[in-house]
This record gives sequence, structure tokens and C-alpha cells, in this order.
Amino acid sequence: MKRLIYIVVIFILIPFSYHVFPQSLSEIIDLHFDAVKQDAFNKIQTMVITSEIVQMKGKIPVKTYFKRPDKMRMEITENGKTRVTAYDGRIAWCIDPEATGIAPKELTGVALDETKFMADLDGYFFCYREKRHTVTLEGKEKVLNRNAYKIKCKISPTDSSYVFLDAKNYLIVKIVKLNKQKGDKETYLSNYKKVGSVNFPFKFEVITPNSRTFQLIKSIKTGMELPDSLFAMPK
Repeated sequence: MKRLIYIVVIFILIPFSYHVFPQSLSEIIDLHFDAVKQDAFNKIQTMVITSEIVQMKGKIPVKTYFKRPDKMRMEITENGKTRVTAYDGRIAWCIDPEATGIAPKELTGVALDETKFMADLDGYFFCYREKRHTVTLEGKEKVLNRNAYKIKCKISPTDSSYVFLDAKNYLIVKIVKLNKQKGDKETYLSNYKKVGSVNFPFKFEVITPNSRTFQLIKSIKTGMELPDSLFAMPK
């Protein structure tokens, strides 16, 4: 169940066609920002995503709350019990009824890093220099029979991913999160739909060495009032 918590929900955005052929990483990222309508996305201050994880055992409801600049709360309900994972901008915590009961537990180490990154709506590229992400262009590869730019993103010494941008519309179509111990995790993004002026992927296929699951977005709402207490660790 824990591996489901960190399904990367990257909300990237509108398909465009361009008649230019970028040569440098900075040009590719600029075209990506044009495609995702980054200016419009930056204006979104709060977001509530209702989705479901589809796997062999059935469908698992998921609700995720975001509040800029760095707050997140994810609720996953299974067998009548809800697991909560959250970050309030300083502390990451979880409530796992199956493992530790209803008492909240502070997250540290890798779990803290993953939760903190998931709370950052801007993802891998926006302000990557200021955030000290190491981003390098690794050439092109085929993703589902389409050419894609392969970009390596190093978030920390122990956290690296490959992000694949469609070479025609500059949307993210695949993310490979590297993990030497547990094996790499591949996430395919598709079924983009417009919410306001921004297009979001509504389907994620997640493949690990031991599983294959889908996350289907049911709705995305923006501009809702979300109190800071929603993200704070209960006492």
C-alpha cells in the first residue's frame, strides 16, 4: 500500500504543435512552459483532486488537497479505513490505521523527502535552478512509439528521475523514478483534459517490478478555501 502513496501526480498540460526544433535543454523547457500554460498554472493557489486507484483488488478512492506554496494532504480509503499522508510546509506526517492505528506519526528520511516533493505543485522544472535541481538533457527515446526528449532530474543525492517530454507537444508523457533497492517505477501520463485554461492528465499508469496500477482522475477543483489546519499534524 505504501508504494501507492507516492504516485506522482504531475499536472501538465496543454498540447501544442511547434514548427521549431530546439537544440538546448533551456529551449526545450521554455517550450514545455509554453505548452503547459505555466503562467495560468502558477495562479492556482488551491486544488482538490478526486481520483481512484484501479488494481486487481478493485478501486480505491483517493482525495488530495494542495495549497501553495508547499502544503499537501492525501487521503486513501480502503476497507473502510483511511490512510492520511500530509505535509504542512514544515512537518510531514501520516495516519496509517492498518500499521500504527489512528495516532499520527511524523515522517522522516526518504518518506519525508517524497512527501515534501509531492507537495510542490511546480514539479521538476519550474524554478529548478533556484531549487538546486540538477537537470540534464539525455537525448531522445521512443515512448509508446513517439519521439520524446529524455531529461534527467536529480532532486537530491538519493533522488533521481527521468522525465520524458513528447517531442511534438512538449507535455510529460512518462516519468521513471530510479530506485536501486526496490527497482525503478515508471509512470505514464495521458488523457489530458482542460480545467479552466489549463489541461491536466487524467490517467496515470504506474508500473513497478511487482505491480501495475492505474490512477484515474475523477475531478479537479481549484480556488477552494482550504484552512492551514487541514494540513497540520494532529496533536
